[in-house]
Amino acid sequence: MYVEVALPLPLPRTFTYRVPDELRAGARPGARVLVPFGSKERIGWIDRVAETGGSEKTKAILGVLDPSPSATPSVLRLSRWIAEYYLAPLGLVLRSALPAGLTDATSDFVTLLPGAEPSDELSPLETMVVEWLRGAGEGPLPVARLRRELGAHAWWPAIRRLEERGMVRVDSEGPRVGPPVRTRRVVEIVRRLPSLLER
Repeated sequence: MYVEVALPLPLPRTFTYRVPDELRAGARPGARVLVPFGSKERIGWIDRVAETGGSEKTKAILGVLDPSPSATPSVLRLSRWIAEYYLAPLGLVLRSALPAGLTDATSDFVTLLPGAEPSDELSPLETMVVEWLRGAGEGPLPVARLRRELGAHAWWPAIRRLEERGMVRVDSEGPRVGPPVRTRRVVEIVRRLPSLLER
């Protein structure tokens, strides 16, 4: 199974990615996905799904971020029309049409809830997530750090299943919307100098 992903970049095309078997259920048009792009990872939206269209070398998506598509069919249709009419990249149109918290600037955090213990009912990846959260410290921990420390696996399906079991909580922090804080250095002379020449 392959998907066409619209990334919020100034490029007038979508990108083809392969969908691993464990992510097929959530890979629907309008859903946000985490994909490798160059040396980085980016968040994009699935535009279309197809059974063919790629090859063995086609990169796989890393995770489906939405339990249900964030871009509804009507929003997706309208965004496609806008992109075609105004010759704009679909990813940028979708980013403009949806809340700012769903874009690349979003940071996702996962928190281990009290009483969550590894058990035989958990998959190996779910067990790894729980054990990592127990050892990494208390409070919300960035999913990006989990990926960095435990490697590039399909973490999102495991995190979503743990969330459904009530073992973890997932929070997203949107981009900063306020102006950046500016600081200015001020030097104060403590000793009073008697004349202007000495100053």
